[in-house]
Formats: sequence, structure tokens, C-alpha cells
Amino acid sequence: MSFVRILSCGSNQENCRICIVERVIGFRNQFHLGGTGDTIYLVVRMDGKNYCCARGVLGEITDYKPWPDAVNYKNAYRFRTLECCEPFEVLPVIHRAGISNAGLVLQSPKPVRNQLLVETLDECFCQSILPEGQRSRMLFPGTEADEDDGPREEDDTCYVLDDTAYRVTQFVSETDETWGLEKLVNQHFFELFPAFQRENNFLIADHRLFITAGTRDQNHPEIAGIRGIPDALLITFEPDHPGAAFRINMIEYECNGTVYCTAAQKDGHLHTHVIPQMIRFASAFSANTEWDIRERTIQEWRDRIVEYIKQNPSLQEKVNGWLQRLHPQLGEFARGGQLLKELEQAFASNVKIILIMDELSSEKKAVISSLVKAFKLPSQARRDACVDFDAYVVQLIERDDLTNHCIRRSLCATQI
Repeated sequence: MSFVRILSCGSNQENCRICIVERVIGFRNQFHLGGTGDTIYLVVRMDGKNYCCARGVLGEITDYKPWPDAVNYKNAYRFRTLECCEPFEVLPVIHRAGISNAGLVLQSPKPVRNQLLVETLDECFCQSILPEGQRSRMLFPGTEADEDDGPREEDDTCYVLDDTAYRVTQFVSETDETWGLEKLVNQHFFELFPAFQRENNFLIADHRLFITAGTRDQNHPEIAGIRGIPDALLITFEPDHPGAAFRINMIEYECNGTVYCTAAQKDGHLHTHVIPQMIRFASAFSANTEWDIRERTIQEWRDRIVEYIKQNPSLQEKVNGWLQRLHPQLGEFARGGQLLKELEQAFASNVKIILIMDELSSEKKAVISSLVKAFKLPSQARRDACVDFDAYVVQLIERDDLTNHCIRRSLCATQI
């Protein structure tokens, strides 16, 4: 069952513009009902009045959160469809539906239960709708964004391994068998990162299965001939993505742990190991990398992904379902060839590096992001396609359980 919702961006016009340009929308709280398939009316405050400026239907949940205050949004969805209109005031529309306290309607994007309001919103929007591809000059004048007056919430997601959690402690290392960051995150990946839903993702946690060819990039001679080995690969199904319906996520785990303790040691590890590793991953699929080297990596990775899927019947059923959604007319025997094409399009248009560390500041994340996104992808569908980047901090939390005389531990993941 789908719902109609009204989402107010407050007076943050810049965030509203980003929603429209990037065709993605964020919510501070998780929905108890609905989600994909819901219709959203996007509202923003301009000149002291609340205007509706766009309407869209939610597609799939995504981890793509392009807003400057992305940490405030627990869930984000891509728009399956999006229409813009000449902004019209929403308070009179709400009053016409017999609702006296219009402020409550705009306070949170709850499902609209008033059928008259649903019909009135649709009527007013259709009267103001703009031609496809056109946006309102009132919202896109090139001015700077105002401050967001809405409430802010923390975006920490905790998954409890035992019962309780509070005090931050250190991982032993990245690969420790008991308390290593990589092993624990792989075991509880989908619980830690709810933006990656199981039905639209699968994780390949074999860190030796995928090795990049030694790259030669004229813009980055320091990485010539050195191979990169991601710790895991996450394949994401994004049917609403403009470039490719599949996304290749290279996951790299890095841990200061008890090995790198001082600030100088942590900075040294970041600049001599982590950042060069990110550059190696990005360069493997860059348009600047020599064609034969890039193609060799793509073909090897593509074939190993397909082989991994074939070895897992439940995973094969899931991926076949993805292909059926994209190409309903596709026969069973044609799916194998279509999967190869989808993966090739993903390597050309939809590649992302995800860094998961036990400690990383937003400033350092921004530095790494700018370096990674400088690598353009050879996409035919999107001229501006580049290798994307995101980072999460995962902490090990512990608390003394005085009742049972033991220590309880849990994991906490935060998107930086």
C-alpha cells in the first residue's frame, strides 16, 4: 500500500534544490509504514511562506546522501519519477481540506489520511505543473541557501551483539580473529548499515577474490604498476539510477586499533597507506587508465561476480528477480547475457568506494572524497560520471553489566 506525504525542507532551499537536481530525498526518521511507491510533495519556505515546488514517487532506498548535513538523514530514497511545478502556497490548500492546524501537517512527513487534502494537492499541482526538465526560477535563482530551522537528530545506528552498550573501546586490529573490525563488520554488515537492504544488495566478503590490474595513469604516476585488493565487494541494485541499474561498491576496512595510537601514527597511516589505496581503487576503472588494463580488470571481476552468483542458488534467484524487474520480457536463457551487460554498464557508470574505519574526521573524509571523485568514469550515459566515495566510522562499544558480572559489547556505525 502506498501513501501520500508532504515533506518540508524548512527554509533550507539548498537542500531542496539538491533533492530535485540529484533526484534523491532524505528523511530524518524511518517509516513504520510505506516507503517505496509513496508520493512525496516537496515543500520549502521562501519569503516567509511555504511553497510546494515538486512531486515525486519514491524508488528504492539508497545510501547516496548528497546534502551538506547528510548525517541528519537516517533514510534516503531515489525518486522513481519527479515532476516540478511553479511553486504554490500549501497552507491555503491544507485549510481548504478542512484542517485548521496546518503546521502539524508540515511538521513531519506522515501519511496524509485526509482524502480531500490528497485530491486538493493533486488538483493544485496539476494546475501548476512545469514541462519535463524545466524548474522554477523562484527556487533556482542561484542564491545561497538559508539555514534549516528543522529539528536535528543523531544518525548513529547501533547493532547490539549481546545486550548493552555504552563505552567506546578499541578494536585490536583490522584482522584480529576475535575483535577485528573487518570480521565483525562482515558478520553484521546489513544490521549495521540499514541503507543497504538485503533485498537490493549482496556482499562478497572474500578479500582475495578481486585484484585490480597494475594501473598506469598519466595523472597519477605514483600508482603505476601497483595492484589494489579491496576487502569486500558489495553489489547494489539501483533501478532508479540514471547511469546503471547495478552499482559496484569496493569496500576497504582500515583500523588504527591498538597499532596506531598517537596522532602522528594515525596521520602517517592515513597518508601513506589509506589514501594511496583509495587512489589505486579509483584509478582501476578511470577513463584515464589505459584501455587494455581497465578492460582486463573489468572482465576478471565481472566473471568472478557471475561465478559467485551461480554458486549460490538463493542469490541467483535474487539477481534473476532484479533482471526481471528491469526487463520483464527477458527469457530465462537470456538472463546470463543480460547480467554481463548490466555489470559492464555498472563498471562504466556506477562505481563507489566505501571506506570503513574505526576513526575518521569529516575533514579528512572530504579530502579523500575530492581525490577519489577526480577519477572520471568512461560512461556513455552520464558525461559527469565519476568514481563515488563514502565513509563510515564503526566503533566498538562496551558496558559493564553489573547484574551478570560481565562486559557487554556492541557495534555502532556512523556515516561521516
